Amino acid sequence: MRGCGSNLFDHIADCLANFLEKMGIKDKKLPLGFTFSFPCQQTKLDESVLVTWTKGFKASGGGGQGCGQPAEEGHQEERGL
Repeated sequence: MRGCGSNLFDHIADCLANFLEKMGIKDKKLPLGFTFSFPCQQTKLDESVLVTWTKGFKASGGGGQGCGQPAEEGHQEERGL
């Protein structure tokens, strides 16, 4: 998979929004866990920085950047999340 790293997080947010809509739970506040299975350096208990893309992913951006923040910023308001 190739492209911009932010596109990956946008896709994840779109899939999550679609699932919540389909299940009729879009307006509920639910706990959510986030697993990012790429090599990262943990900087704090709840923060890490992507070291490099692996598993066939070649995304511009992301390397040396925090992993959770792009997921949180995945245009939540546009998706009603």
